[in-house]
Amino acid sequence: MKKKTFHSFIWIPRSLTILYVLFAAIFAFDSFQGDKSVFVGILDFLYQLVPVILIIILLIITWKRPWWAGLVFLLTGIGYTLYFNSDQALTRNLLITVPLILAGFLFLVSGFLKRKITPPKHGSSSGIKP
Repeated sequence: MKKKTFHSFIWIPRSLTILYVLFAAIFAFDSFQGDKSVFVGILDFLYQLVPVILIIILLIITWKRPWWAGLVFLLTGIGYTLYFNSDQALTRNLLITVPLILAGFLFLVSGFLKRKITPPKHGSSSGIKP
C-alpha cells in the first residue's frame, strides 16, 4: 500500500468518530423541550453531553496512537453494549455502539497498515547485525 493511500485511510476512523460525536451531540438539544426552567434545561443539556465529551477526550488522547484508539473504541462500544443491554432498545443500542466498534476496528487496521509501511527505526533489535 502506498503512503498516500495510507494517509487517506488513517482519516477514515477519525472522521467516523468526529461524525459520531456530532450526531450524538444533536440529541442533547432535546433537553430544552418541555416546560422546564432555563437553568434545568442547561443542566440537562450538559448532563447529556458527558458521553460526547468523554469520546472527544478519548479521541484526543489516542489521536496519534491507532492501536490504543482501536482498543479504546472497541472496548467502549462493547462495554456500552454489555452495560445497557436490553431487548427493548436494540435499535438504539446498535445506533450507539456500531459506529464505535467500527471506528475501533478501523483504527486497528490503520495501526497495522502504519506498522507495515513505516520502516524500522535505527537501533531496533531485528536480530541481524550489519
